[in-house]
Parts: sequence; structure tokens; C-alpha cells
Amino acid sequence: MLFCHPESDASTAKHKGLGKQFGITALPGLAFFTADAELIVQIPASPHSVAQFEKYRQRAQQMLLLRTGAAKGEPRAAAQWLIAQLEERQVDLVAGQKRRALLAEENDTERARLDELLLNLQIGAEILAVHGSPEQRRVLGARYLDMLGKGMRPSPEVTRGFWFVILEHCEAAADVRGFTIGLEGLRREVERSAAGAEWGEKLVRGFEQKLEKLKAGK
Repeated sequence: MLFCHPESDASTAKHKGLGKQFGITALPGLAFFTADAELIVQIPASPHSVAQFEKYRQRAQQMLLLRTGAAKGEPRAAAQWLIAQLEERQVDLVAGQKRRALLAEENDTERARLDELLLNLQIGAEILAVHGSPEQRRVLGARYLDMLGKGMRPSPEVTRGFWFVILEHCEAAADVRGFTIGLEGLRREVERSAAGAEWGEKLVRGFEQKLEKLKAGK
């Protein structure tokens, strides 16, 4: 089942309020649901080509197959269904950790992917918790920089705030090396998410200018 509008004005609409329930607030708001209103795949609110829509259709079909397999108790399907839902941001940290603990088994690839996706959620929660405190953000940035130095890395889909707090810490500490690491991470994230949009280029350019100032102050 495919809903192509975030809300219906009809008072008798069977699923009135479904768009708001799942955060579909912009047009075009596209999402694939089961007949009982379970979200399968939500598509970002943006103009999409036929090829992009086909990609999401295939993703929805894949997730339905995994969902069916997981319901039957198939170990591979259960692990990959959880991974897919984490990738689509349909599961929060606590629920993800609980479901992972119930998995019968994970192969090495699944284990690594689950580790980084759950780390992403943990990072997102930690950043949200210190959002209003510059001092706490810098402390968090120092910890994340140390984490990277020890080889523990989130996946490329990690919140952009991960790189922001690292950069904020390094700017305050006049740490050119750390700032360079944070900037490279931010560049990769912008390349992944901005698709060449002007806002992405402007964002990176601003941090490049800060890096030059840090270097000049050494």
C-alpha cells in the first residue's frame, strides 16, 4: 500500500493522522505501508525521478521479504530485518539493543553493521542531550575524537552533529590536527547527503576558513 499525501482533509479518512504519526510533513511525502498501517519505507520529502522511486520500491519489497522471514524465525532474515529497520531509522536505541539481544545469531558482516548502526543511535542521543550546552558539546567532541583515534567508527549515516561537536572541541582547543580530521569527516558527510547543493558547499567552506585561522594562529 502506498500513501502519496501526508494528510487527508476528509473527516472520514480511514487513516487520518497517519502522516503526522510517521512525521510525513512535507510534499511530496511518500511512504510504503502494509495494509495494517505498518511503515515499511519512508521516502525523503523531495522531488524524485522515476529511477529513484523504483529504487525505493525495490527497497520496500526487500524489507517485506525480510519482515516475513523474520516472522518465521529465520536467523538471517531476523538480523537483516533489524539492520534494514535501523538503516531506515524505524527503531530507537533501546528497542534496537533489546531486539539485537534476542537474535539467534549474527555473521561477521551483520555484527559489524549492527555495531555501527547502534553506535549511530547512541551518538545521536548523546548529542541531543547536550544540545544546549557548548561546554558539554566540547567534552563530547573530545571523546568522539579519541574514539576515532582508537579505531571505533560510526557508519557514514551518523548524524552530522558528530562532526560538529568534534570541530567545536578542536576549534576551542586550537587542535589543528583534530580539526582536520573532523573537517574530512564533515566533507564526506556533505558529499553523501547534500548531492552538490549550495548549502553543503557553503557549510564546508565556512569550516575550511576556520581551519586556516587555526593554522595561522600556530
